[in-house]
Amino acid sequence: MQREKIIKSNSFQVIAAYAAGVSFALFGIYLTNRALEDIPIDKILENNLNNIILGIFLIALGLYIVVDTLMAVQKIIITSEKISLIGSIGREELTHEQILDITLSSFRQYRSRFRSKTVRQVVIQPNTGDQIKLTNRLGNPELLYETLIAWWRKPNRNIHFERD
Repeated sequence: MQREKIIKSNSFQVIAAYAAGVSFALFGIYLTNRALEDIPIDKILENNLNNIILGIFLIALGLYIVVDTLMAVQKIIITSEKISLIGSIGREELTHEQILDITLSSFRQYRSRFRSKTVRQVVIQPNTGDQIKLTNRLGNPELLYETLIAWWRKPNRNIHFERD
């Protein structure tokens, strides 16, 4: 019998990200539309430039959040022969031989001049194509890294998964 491990992202986080992205974009469209409404073209830049810039910024932020959520890996299925990375748009399957390296990368994310936090993410480097970055949506990055390393370094053996 083939043993399978499934790691899924939190559905609430995904739905909240879509809702936030769509809300930002719609509010940006509303703000930009209100700024451009019933005003002659030569007066737009004088009166409503701040609202127009804010509206365009909110539209871009909303689209970024939606696209980022669409491109993220939502589920990982680990079997003894392969790993399946499933996202909202596509699915990618990798075997042991197709992976060059699996790393746990850390970087500082600065929120202001005085506050920052360390962000960790698991990075899978396949033989062909770009890096695949697995974010915190899939749970604890250290646990995910240990699980993927155990699978990658010990092919075709029964793997004891930490989360079982």
